[in-house]
Amino acid sequence: MTIHIPHINAIDPSKTMTLRSKWVSDFRRRFKLLLSDIKEALIDQDVLGLINDENLNNKRINIINASGLSPRQFDFEIDADKINAFMEWINTQIEKYIMSGGTQGLQLFGRLDQLSSENNWMNVYIDSAYQQGIKRARQELKKEGIDVGDIQSGISLDPIQVAFNTPIHANRVGLIHTRVFSSLKNITAGMDSTISDILAIGMAEGRGPRQIAGAINKAMIGSGNDFGILDSLGRYIPARRRAEILARTEVIRAHHSANIGEYKAAGILGIKVQVEYLTAGDSRVCPICRPLNGRIYSIEEAENLIPRHPQCRCVALPYIED
Repeated sequence: MTIHIPHINAIDPSKTMTLRSKWVSDFRRRFKLLLSDIKEALIDQDVLGLINDENLNNKRINIINASGLSPRQFDFEIDADKINAFMEWINTQIEKYIMSGGTQGLQLFGRLDQLSSENNWMNVYIDSAYQQGIKRARQELKKEGIDVGDIQSGISLDPIQVAFNTPIHANRVGLIHTRVFSSLKNITAGMDSTISDILAIGMAEGRGPRQIAGAINKAMIGSGNDFGILDSLGRYIPARRRAEILARTEVIRAHHSANIGEYKAAGILGIKVQVEYLTAGDSRVCPICRPLNGRIYSIEEAENLIPRHPQCRCVALPYIED
């Protein structure tokens, strides 16, 4: 009996599946930590004073999960003041876990890249995707008889060195860093607004901290009760889901940008390089990308061709006419 094993390119043409999965896992871990802190603050510490239990005043402060919040810390007379104080604290937690993170990031391939402490924790994933794109482009160009490394004068042929020491790549990867940070900022801003609405409506309706925490869980993760905060059609996409889509999409964007950068570098040799569009070739290929498979584009046309949509998996290969 012969067992057919599909080639990896049939489902992962960019060969970035592992990297995408690692970034998504990192996002999930970070949102889990953030949600744990929020639940600890609302339920165990009752920082908004929503539970009629005087014993909470004697509760021992948990400085690990709730970052030093004391019981009923935001139990002010005016509800608006409670919400404002709590949201200010939440924003510090969002900055800690989601926006910056530093060296608290998930270990990538068994180690922490030094870049994660120098800038933003997400850069390590973007840079890795970009470096893989350079490596892939050079491999494909070599198949066509072109060695881009020959024209990188005075610079190591190691893809990592090339990515951060040549102007064309430094500029490209820098733009992706900025784009991803800005996109995630928009995601967390939307989450912030939704949580604020949940607090206001929940407190006005006399909801308890567990119900409010459940609605926040729904807004962040996608599970739990929303008591009318989210629309009945389910059109609200939870913040973590949006972050996961961002991770998968931007890995492909970084990979493609590196590809195009290398193909442009090949043009220095006087060789006209075009681009052939390649889909994953499986049943999951979408109607947008399916008709593009095998099409030939100029470098200029291919510049922003991929990703065609969120979570696109396609790749651009060099096409050189005889």
